[in-house]
Amino acid sequence: FEPKRIQIVPHPKVAGQLCRTSIGESVWDKPVADALENTKLLITDYSSTCYNAFYQGAAVIFYQPDLMLYEKEVGKLIPEENEYIGYRVFTDKDLDELIKSCIRKNGRIDLKQLRNKEFVNRYQQINKYNDGKNVERIVDVLVDKGII
Repeated sequence: FEPKRIQIVPHPKVAGQLCRTSIGESVWDKPVADALENTKLLITDYSSTCYNAFYQGAAVIFYQPDLMLYEKEVGKLIPEENEYIGYRVFTDKDLDELIKSCIRKNGRIDLKQLRNKEFVNRYQQINKYNDGKNVERIVDVLVDKGII
């Protein structure tokens, strides 16, 4: 893979710190929505950004090495295990192995492996609509209620 093609979209609280490191040139400094347009693989911890990326065709890996600490601080995680739309890994080694297993010899990501039927079905159970017409539906409801 080409490191230049990897974009790191950090939480705003750490973005400045990451920019001052050796990976600084890979830190995304534009709106998150712009990054998601071309994302093929999103590696996240607990972020709901995963749904936006998945909707736009990306695969998702949930990297959660601090799960016990996270749940101790903020409580039990939502979603439930059977609602995740991607593989979950909890160690650096498992993340490394999963990524290596899905990168083809030509350097491309095997999206079929990572966006499998089970994850697509889970996404469809969570998101009733996947047709790009959510704004139209919202406007229709607002008109029906006499709000606009």
